[in-house]
Amino acid sequence: MKKKLLIIDFLVITLSLAAVFGVGMAATVNSNYRAAESSVKNYAAIYADSYSSGEKPSDLTKNVPKNLRVTIIDDNADFTVLADSEDSSLVGKPHANRDEIENAISGSDKAVVRNSVSLGKKMVYFAVKTTNEDGSAVFIRVAVPVESVNDYASSTIPLAVFTLLAAILVLYIVRIFSSNGLVKPLKDVKQSLEELNDGTYREKIPMTGDDDINKILSEINDLSEKLQSLVNSEKSACAKLDYILENVSDGIIAVDEKGDIALINKVAALSFGIENAKGLSYKVLTADEVFLSNVKTAIKEKKSCSFEFESSDKLTYMVKISVPRSVAVIVLSDITAAKKAEQMRGEFFANASHELKTPLTAVKGFNDIISMSTDDERTKRLTAKIDKELERVVRLINDMLEISKLECKKEVKTEVVSLKNVAEEVKEELEPLSEKKGVSISVAGDGEVEMAKEHAVELVKNLVENGVRYNDKGGKVEVKITDDKNSVTLSVADDGFGISEEDQRRVFERFYRADKSRSRETGGTGLGLAIVKHVAELYGAKITLCSVLGSGTTITVKFAKKS
Repeated sequence: MKKKLLIIDFLVITLSLAAVFGVGMAATVNSNYRAAESSVKNYAAIYADSYSSGEKPSDLTKNVPKNLRVTIIDDNADFTVLADSEDSSLVGKPHANRDEIENAISGSDKAVVRNSVSLGKKMVYFAVKTTNEDGSAVFIRVAVPVESVNDYASSTIPLAVFTLLAAILVLYIVRIFSSNGLVKPLKDVKQSLEELNDGTYREKIPMTGDDDINKILSEINDLSEKLQSLVNSEKSACAKLDYILENVSDGIIAVDEKGDIALINKVAALSFGIENAKGLSYKVLTADEVFLSNVKTAIKEKKSCSFEFESSDKLTYMVKISVPRSVAVIVLSDITAAKKAEQMRGEFFANASHELKTPLTAVKGFNDIISMSTDDERTKRLTAKIDKELERVVRLINDMLEISKLECKKEVKTEVVSLKNVAEEVKEELEPLSEKKGVSISVAGDGEVEMAKEHAVELVKNLVENGVRYNDKGGKVEVKITDDKNSVTLSVADDGFGISEEDQRRVFERFYRADKSRSRETGGTGLGLAIVKHVAELYGAKITLCSVLGSGTTITVKFAKKS
């Protein structure tokens, strides 16, 4: 850096002094030319006065100073030379078409620089017209050679060059010493910044005797302290983050836009049974095609997703991929225990429901036989109540079995189903109940969805049956199906009891009843909307509920069309 500064300074100083020298020399030459012009004008005036006083032309050209030429030219048609101090052979010869003579005729006070035809060198000429006592007019022309002017300028060049070189040398030496004082603090600054970068920051930089440099160094000191504080804070935050990542129960992996693993914590490494995966491609984690495909799509399309993944050691993980910026963050949550518990619960419901359904069927049969074989009215009333309760329990068991089936099914065999046809079938099936309750059912619109028909029937039946059961006599249930470009929407609206705002948040839970006494009267099991929710989730449909207590309820299920 020091060499570079010295070279730059040397070039700047040299060029600056050379420019000053050149301008000075040009000014000197110009000044000498102006002095020469003034000299020839003065001499011309003196000689003109002498001629006016009666002195002869030949006398005027005698004893002329060195480097001065005087020519007397007659004011006639040929401008004949009367006398010349340098060349007597010109006497009697014409001297027309000379610029200085033309200037004298016109009265111009201007000197002329041109080559002398007779002497063969460049001269500074000036002429003045004058008359003597007898009235004869002549031109007094005075000239000096240009080389006499240049000789003076040339004589000053060696001294000027010597002075220039001496000034450059002195300034260069002074600059060397002054640059040492400037470069040393800069070296200290450089060393301090390097130490800051390496984490071995020195507390203070030595001060110099220069106030400006001291101000700069003071600012750098303050900045260095702030940076060090920031670095320490970042290190502390990183240490905390590393501690959290290593001790969190979920596996966390960060994959950059190139597909390389930027971060992987201990849990994730154990989950995939891999070590030293940082910097490697995410493809080394597993051979599972679903996992690799989802990660690839997330990175490429910067799109978040979630899915279940089963590792090689038969553990089940819920994988969530988010792409906050250019990095895909993969979070693995172990749901093996929850899946097993869910499976056990489903098996329990299925087995318990099956074991209960068989004896209940027998009890119902015996109750029907008793009812048909007796004429006692009291017995008939009791058997009718028993039959009603048995039907409610059987419906409850059937609903429990249905939920169990929905929870256990990961893959279903689908077909194109017309929701209008399904709604018409449900309407016909529920006709006895609707007539008994005095509630009308209407179906409008049509749309096709891809799903198992039995699931479509369960969905529509539970929604319509709820609308009938929780309604007053004279009420109505409207089923509307709309088909647009991107989705098929099923809407079931009734003008029945409605649901309070507080209960709306829980109506899709199992066995939850907004009005338990009324549900018991209507024969509800508390599982209808839970079944609807499971069916909708199975096919990725979106459920919305809109209800006003005392005014009715509208439930909408929206199926997205497959692209």
